[in-house]
Amino acid sequence: MLEKIKKDNFLFGFVMGLLIPLLVFIAVYAIDSYLADLKQVKTVIKDSTKYIIGVFINLVLFRLYMVNWKMDKTGKGLLAMTFILAIGYVVLFEFLKIKYLFP
Repeated sequence: MLEKIKKDNFLFGFVMGLLIPLLVFIAVYAIDSYLADLKQVKTVIKDSTKYIIGVFINLVLFRLYMVNWKMDKTGKGLLAMTFILAIGYVVLFEFLKIKYLFP
């Protein structure tokens, strides 16, 4: 299993940099929905916080690929997607003032 994710490829890092935060966002969204149902409120965790948690996971992966495994191409792909996601955060939550991604 570990060999499958140990690829030194920019495109692999770029795609992984999109999919991992998306999966983390979905997992945190599911946890939030469960907690919101328990408390009988619309949401417990803001969507912007869920988004940031996903982007933070990218930074952890970036460090793993760049420092521990010395896979520069994959790390650069992760970093590129992390920057794109960070710009997306600023546009969505700061400029457009979106409160909920999925109302």
